[in-house]
Amino acid sequence: MFLIPAVLMVVGCAAQDVPPTPTTQATADAALNTAINTAVPTSTPVTLPTPTDTPFPIPTPTEVYEAVIIVVPTRVPPGTPLYQSWRLETAVRPEGAGNITLSPRQENQMYDRGSTIIATANCDVDFLRWEGDIPDGSDKTANPMTIIMAGPRILYLICVDPLQTPTGIPTPTPDTKSTPTPMATPMTGPTTLPVPIPTLTLAPEPTLAVSPRPPSAVLTIGEQDQTAGLGTYCWSNDRGVGICADMYGLPTAQEPLLADSPFAAYFQFFLDRPAAQLELRVIPVTVDDQLDSEAGGSRWWQYNRELGAKFSLPLERETTVELSLEPGLYVFEVFADWTGLGEVTYGFLVEVR
Repeated sequence: MFLIPAVLMVVGCAAQDVPPTPTTQATADAALNTAINTAVPTSTPVTLPTPTDTPFPIPTPTEVYEAVIIVVPTRVPPGTPLYQSWRLETAVRPEGAGNITLSPRQENQMYDRGSTIIATANCDVDFLRWEGDIPDGSDKTANPMTIIMAGPRILYLICVDPLQTPTGIPTPTPDTKSTPTPMATPMTGPTTLPVPIPTLTLAPEPTLAVSPRPPSAVLTIGEQDQTAGLGTYCWSNDRGVGICADMYGLPTAQEPLLADSPFAAYFQFFLDRPAAQLELRVIPVTVDDQLDSEAGGSRWWQYNRELGAKFSLPLERETTVELSLEPGLYVFEVFADWTGLGEVTYGFLVEVR
């Protein structure tokens, strides 16, 4: 009897309608998050590439020029003829007193180097002489005159001034208003009337206070003197006569001055006023820097000016510089600037033993 109620009670419990446990979306999300957080992640190793020593290419800088033309000069091979022309300037003094005939006559009076020109004087009254760049040893009174173009030249024709030349002895004119001589007065001889004798006065020689060509320069080392070669220049005198010459190279004397370092270089500039700028460049040269030309009896050079040393000279007509140089051959290039007159480049040749 005791067992049956117990069984019945158990059966009765099983038979009850027990409601299911409610499940919501929030509960599901929480369970999913718990599962994710408690999961053990699996680590996968990442293999990095092995670095190499290949350098990163650096781009080469490129210079960009806009509207600029770069001209690289080409060296002239030895033996190549150098074509050069110069102008032959002419003038008559006094102005309007005559003219000069040139044969041959070129346009703008430009002549090639070595050309021979015959200059004939045509004065209105009388020819006196030539002045200017006439050949050494020539007779200034020779007419015609021969000019050889070894550089820019200027030639003056000096004539007698026609305004100061007598045209003859004037004939006296009787004075009709004077009282006539009475016929009764005997004439003892021919009447002598005073006749004025004009004085012949020649025109004064033209005075060129400053030559139309640059002044000369001389370098002295010890007991040796050397006259400078005349390079590129642009020059005018106080009468307004000007001329410019752009030389292909720098001329010097044929034979160098000899020097032993250290030595004193004594420069003289033959102008009656000091320069506004004087610069000296001492440039080592070899026979390879010499041009195949002996125009004007000079040696002509073309060299790299950047290889030499530059000095500023005192602005004096005469100046001395102490130099110490290695043995070798040198071109001394002197640039001079005279305010109001022009600029000149001089060339000297020195050999240091």
